[in-house]
Amino acid sequence: MTAATTSAPARRNATLDSLPDILVKRGLVDRARFVDSYVSIEDRSRRNRNFKVVVPDGPKLLVKQGSEGANGSWAAVESEARLLRTAATDPAFASIRWFSPKIVDYDEENQILATELIQPATTLTKYHVNLGNIHFPSEAGDTLGRLVASWHNAARKAWKGGRLEYVHRSQPFVAPTLEQLRRAPAQPTDVRSSYLKLVKEIVPYERHVAQIAEWEKEHKGVGHGDIRWDNVLITEGGGRGGNMNFRLIDWEMAYVGDPAWDVACYLGEYLRLWFMSTLGRQVTSVAEVESKAKFKLADTHESIAAFLDSYSRKSEIAAGKRPNLVPRLHAYLPYVVLLICYESLQRQAQFPPVCKVAIEMARDAIEDPQTKHHEWFGL
Repeated sequence: MTAATTSAPARRNATLDSLPDILVKRGLVDRARFVDSYVSIEDRSRRNRNFKVVVPDGPKLLVKQGSEGANGSWAAVESEARLLRTAATDPAFASIRWFSPKIVDYDEENQILATELIQPATTLTKYHVNLGNIHFPSEAGDTLGRLVASWHNAARKAWKGGRLEYVHRSQPFVAPTLEQLRRAPAQPTDVRSSYLKLVKEIVPYERHVAQIAEWEKEHKGVGHGDIRWDNVLITEGGGRGGNMNFRLIDWEMAYVGDPAWDVACYLGEYLRLWFMSTLGRQVTSVAEVESKAKFKLADTHESIAAFLDSYSRKSEIAAGKRPNLVPRLHAYLPYVVLLICYESLQRQAQFPPVCKVAIEMARDAIEDPQTKHHEWFGL
């Protein structure tokens, strides 16, 4: 006779149909509100299941659950929930709570995270686009430099104190992509494998990998891991200390490593928007992007300088000096350009020509970083 075994209950997936019952059972929304008032639930899913919940004269929530089949998605949401709980109580995070997401609930059994919905708000991308009048105010760069540095300082302090042991990811792109390149098939079968084949053919990918691995150890701290402009919200009113009223969301990709990767990713967002501004226009070369984009990269340099200067003054990893940061940015930025291209392939049936341009730019930046990064970012 064999011993009886019990298995963990299956996770309940959050859907538009199941979410009302989940919210009621977690005590987040009273059941009567679904009867006597209009509760708005919008599906905003991308990498994860995301839902925007608005109860009239009641709670406003962002509900998130990892997607089945998404690599590491469940664990990432759990890590974010733990990190937000730590930020809500740990003294190291006290100075940054005003621009951090507020955790409301975490359902450990079903791995469903609920945070306070920031409303009204717009993304930093939309703020820059400004109904087609693309602009890059130095004030925004200056504020974001201070906020990102403050986030890095707070997380590093908590991590060094042994209170972020669950944040175990390494830097999220360079090394994993190298492994994919080594395993890439000779003949591509889809847009992702076409990307890997082209990178393998024209980019000296491994040139800075060893140095990056050393910097990961030498400048170890905690990075956000997803510093894209769509994860920076600006809401109404003024922020603390005269800052613009920004919020830094989506902490699920936090990693242990060199936080300068985040800085490089922030700078890469200027290029991402530059590429995006050519949508609907055929571009096959850097010269064509330059002629068809809705702004010149030189227009971004003042904002970039404001970001880097304020970040360097505030950041422990830069020790108050911008030159301490620049060599690492020169090494990281070509890989950020490759990441931008890789992310653009989602839901693409064919390999977009602008992605080939990005890969060629990454190659050029690896071969001559000082010249190219001065031209693109004013470094």
